[in-house]
Amino acid sequence: MVESFIILFREAFEAALIVGIILGYLKRTGAQQQIKTVAYGIAAAMVVSLGLGIAFKAFAVGFEGEAGEIFEGVTMLVTAALLSTLIVYMIRVKPSAKQIEAETGQSLFNGSSWGLFLLVFASILREGIETVLFLIGLNVSGPDALIGGLLGLAVGVGLVYMLFRGLVRLNFKMLFTVTNTLLILIAAGLVAHGFRELQSAGVITALTTDVFNINPAANLDGSYPALHDKGTIGSILSGVFGYNGDPSILEVASYFAYMGLILLASMVGRNKEVSAA
Repeated sequence: MVESFIILFREAFEAALIVGIILGYLKRTGAQQQIKTVAYGIAAAMVVSLGLGIAFKAFAVGFEGEAGEIFEGVTMLVTAALLSTLIVYMIRVKPSAKQIEAETGQSLFNGSSWGLFLLVFASILREGIETVLFLIGLNVSGPDALIGGLLGLAVGVGLVYMLFRGLVRLNFKMLFTVTNTLLILIAAGLVAHGFRELQSAGVITALTTDVFNINPAANLDGSYPALHDKGTIGSILSGVFGYNGDPSILEVASYFAYMGLILLASMVGRNKEVSAA
């Protein structure tokens, strides 16, 4: 639930912010007739994102046992790699409000709606793909995940609405720093968990020794203590941040190696950010 909330909040906030900037520009320039084009672009991007998620889930059903562990491990690593490029891009070259408005104006320059449609479609699809990749990589499903996702969606969109209505003021740099940090921690967990799955399947046999084991013993009724990585608290930490009570050397090494690489990649050649406020 927590992981789906974080992911949907971040992606919904970014998507709503982009749409809000575009709608504000259309209103100021007297191009309100193009609002329906924006709606079409949003709807198309959501349909494509949902379709990609359903198709991937259907494809993954056929993998079980050792093949399932290999499939999940590879999926987690590929997901982390793809999302890392998106995270680094958003950290280094986060589009400003002026850039988005300029692209909107350019798309309407020739009087055609297609340019605006493609701008909105591509912007929302990017957020949709990020969401699908994260949820698939984390294997997030079930009623709790649905509730968390819907709450995150509602809070993200609602916050942007209040922002444009002047009801709240936000420190964008702080907000994106916090959410980027959370997404990086989630991606690092995907990397470590991906290698664990490959070790469990016997694909990787090196560095399998546990660094430590702090998993409490199971309760007499067969349930797990709260801090066990399968317990109430531990399972949440495991799903969100890749927590594991008995990690192997490779898991720990890959976790911190990823953190170092993503930090280095986000700092090298970083562009000067402009607030979207």
